[in-house]
Amino acid sequence: MTLPLHGANPQFLYEVMNVKMPEKIIDFSVNTNPFAINDHFEMSDISAWISEYPDPNCTQLKKKYAEELAVKEGQLLFGNGASQCIFLLAENFQGKAVGIIEPTFNEYRRACDAFQCTIHTWAINEQNEWQVLLNEFESFLKEIDVLFLCNPNNPTGTIFSNVDEIIKLTEKYDVSLIIDEAFYDFCESGDMTSLHNIHQYEHLIILRSVTKMYNLAGARLGYIIAQEKLINELNKKLPTWSVNGIAQQLGLQAVERMDKEVLRTRKRINDERKRVCEKLGNAGFYTSSSVTNYYLLRERVSENAHSLLIYLLQNGAVVRHTENFAHLNGKYIRIAVKTKAENDFLLALLEEWKNR
Repeated sequence: MTLPLHGANPQFLYEVMNVKMPEKIIDFSVNTNPFAINDHFEMSDISAWISEYPDPNCTQLKKKYAEELAVKEGQLLFGNGASQCIFLLAENFQGKAVGIIEPTFNEYRRACDAFQCTIHTWAINEQNEWQVLLNEFESFLKEIDVLFLCNPNNPTGTIFSNVDEIIKLTEKYDVSLIIDEAFYDFCESGDMTSLHNIHQYEHLIILRSVTKMYNLAGARLGYIIAQEKLINELNKKLPTWSVNGIAQQLGLQAVERMDKEVLRTRKRINDERKRVCEKLGNAGFYTSSSVTNYYLLRERVSENAHSLLIYLLQNGAVVRHTENFAHLNGKYIRIAVKTKAENDFLLALLEEWKNR
């Protein structure tokens, strides 16, 4: 059985699970912003954006984001979503020994496999609250040239409490460190980022997505922040017009106009996640200590979430399976935080499941 590699493909999931799709479904497998934040974008010039060739250098994007992030324009590279950026980085480190802290976003492994990297895995788990224990981690760093670290992590939604120590250790062992911050702007405090370290550490690379918070997944826009030397090398590998004109214009609007909406959304997401996870805990479910807009869930008495996944699909709740997340082995499901009404729908289903 070949399950979808990512969320947001409910039709395929229903087909491979051999479950009849209900007329109405709610997709909890999509971890983008559930609120209508993109209604604030101006789209009146879309015909011009479509008919004209986009700027191959993303000049305006680089200028605006460099000002916002307090970095040089030469430290930024924009790509066709964070996924293209991941593949660019894997190509740049082709054939190297790459460390991946898992379970995590599976595109790191796919990209590194595509470019003949040797992959070394460091496993984290629920028992250690999804943290990297540093007492043995140094020996792992001696084996690798590059390390991928997703913070907040996907699929757990948790943050690594010792990122600064990891940054220092990777510098000590001359390991390039790629920190994927695709979901950092959903975090309640708003400062769970390593960007402040970018000028101090030459080996540090930060990866971000514009499309998660702004619910622009179809536009495809992500970017890398790193030292100018690395960005110049990556630009040589970047296909011309990787970022289309619509994505560039929406990216400009995102950085220029959405501060208040982001703050409001962040609070709503965090309030809802806390409410939902508290109710689930009281009902006897485990939920990961997420700080972002999704969380892991498992039944405390079950070693496999397959039956629960089927039940939710049958009743119109599409969640993200974890069969292809290393070290999770299908014991959990990943659930996105949605609107209050949608979350209440899920809570009712899970209560019915418990009382069946």
